[in-house]
Amino acid sequence: MAGLLYEIFSGTKPFENLTDGEVQNRFSNGDFPDDAVSLPYSLFIFSGWSEEFSQELSKRVEAKDFTILQAASNYVKAHPILTGIQVVGLTLSAVSFLAVPVLGAIGFTAAGSAANSAAAAWQASIGVVRAGSLFSWCRSAAMSGAALGGIQVAGTAGAALTRVADIPGLAETFKSIVRTAKQRSP
Repeated sequence: MAGLLYEIFSGTKPFENLTDGEVQNRFSNGDFPDDAVSLPYSLFIFSGWSEEFSQELSKRVEAKDFTILQAASNYVKAHPILTGIQVVGLTLSAVSFLAVPVLGAIGFTAAGSAANSAAAAWQASIGVVRAGSLFSWCRSAAMSGAALGGIQVAGTAGAALTRVADIPGLAETFKSIVRTAKQRSP
């Protein structure tokens, strides 16, 4: 699963130019792709690749004895600007993900407004639909028009904004754990 997450978010396989055996060797020695640290869900990726990393992460979470709200509050206080950027990114991603299904639920379809729907009632109430209006934008998005491209761009931009967070400190901890484990093994 960790390899699949890495592949989805990086767009490549781990150590794509190596054979499966060489990749396994690297992983067993704690040598992982450098860009994995900056990927979304990197904690899950590293936890899937290394049991030692997963155990150390669990120990750190338990040792802090924080609730999720306390941890989130501490993070926001320590990184207010980064948090703001991430919230904007998550919001853009969520809105872009939900836009087309919501438009369909209220009656915007690929063929136009569905009969007896909220979209049809809205259209009847405004008469002539003007280009550039909110209604025309909704209809365009539902019909996979130009507005859909804007929604997809917003979603991509939102996902990119959430990636500005990076976890180099945890990655360094992980590397030191792997080095320690390698030194202990015969």
